[in-house]
Amino acid sequence: MRSGHHLARAELRITLEEALPRLINLRVSERAEIEYASGGTVTIAGSLPLEWDV
Repeated sequence: MRSGHHLARAELRITLEEALPRLINLRVSERAEIEYASGGTVTIAGSLPLEWDV
């Protein structure tokens, strides 16, 4: 049985490439304290405070 992680990575990459340029008022909060979590071979941002102008 094969896992779908390659497809999931490709879908995430495409989603971010398409969505982020459209979110021009999105930014990481200046007071952000980014927390990282480790899942073995992968490190992710466990917390990423964002701000956005309406």
